[in-house]
Amino acid sequence: MNESGPGKGDVLAAARQAWPLTESAPARCAPFFDQPTELDWNVGDVLRHVAMGVANAPGMIAAIVETGRLAEAPDAHNPEGIAERADWTPEQIQNALRTGHETLLRVVEQLPDELFGLRLEAFGNAWFGEMMVALTTGHERNHVGQALRGAGLEA
Repeated sequence: MNESGPGKGDVLAAARQAWPLTESAPARCAPFFDQPTELDWNVGDVLRHVAMGVANAPGMIAAIVETGRLAEAPDAHNPEGIAERADWTPEQIQNALRTGHETLLRVVEQLPDELFGLRLEAFGNAWFGEMMVALTTGHERNHVGQALRGAGLEA
């Protein structure tokens, strides 16, 4: 990590390390999708939310690059996003995560290196690289842990 937060290489390495756990979570949790979690969602809904986050991340990144800040709260569309995926099977969630990660990887790879040294108006103030880590791995890691705990599984 450089003095201005994580660089592009750091973000890509973190994503490549974290994504296999995320992509395996729907299959691991499948028998427990209706179990409650520490959130107000069941295990399946937590994973649907993660799939929504992966799908929305490229658009959020584009908006951040354009404006230098988060356009809206990241959780602004949670109820609608989960409801749109309510009938998704574990396999559909896993496929959405895999293809979403591939898209997200290409988006991050194409970002100019100099962006990672910029400060943004997000969560107080954050380095661009910190925001990319949050969007690509932090959000997922947090929620996958919640889903696994709800399912009674270890991470």
